[in-house]
Amino acid sequence: MNGENGLRADWGARGFWDAQQMALFDVCIFNPESSSMVNLTLETLFHQKAKEKRTTYSNAAEQRRASFNPFIATCDAVLDSNAESYIKRLAIHLSQKWNSSLSRVTGWLRARIQICILRSVSLCLRGSRTRWRGAGIEDSAALPNISD
Repeated sequence: MNGENGLRADWGARGFWDAQQMALFDVCIFNPESSSMVNLTLETLFHQKAKEKRTTYSNAAEQRRASFNPFIATCDAVLDSNAESYIKRLAIHLSQKWNSSLSRVTGWLRARIQICILRSVSLCLRGSRTRWRGAGIEDSAALPNISD
């Protein structure tokens, strides 16, 4: 999402956290094993990356009366606490919409996000030979139909 005042978010959703408020999300995927980061704890790295994103985008989001939420992950698909909160909240919304159990939707979401992160890291390293067609998920069709 390109916006005014220097705000550039990866995606946004109205009513995600609060009713009628826009929530903007921006992703940062990093390698914690790089030579410049190897001596820092994972928690410290997550905090630094989130602080960088907030410093860059928070004021512009507030001017638009939106909340800004960094989605930070390692290239091994380890998520920070804000990303975990996002997954939990999205799972609640989707489990209600799809009339499925919260645990099943949460597990499915975690797997999908981890696969997407690992695929993006792989594409960065080796490049793409075919055109990417997207995830193609619009409803609960990808969830296994196992009765509770």
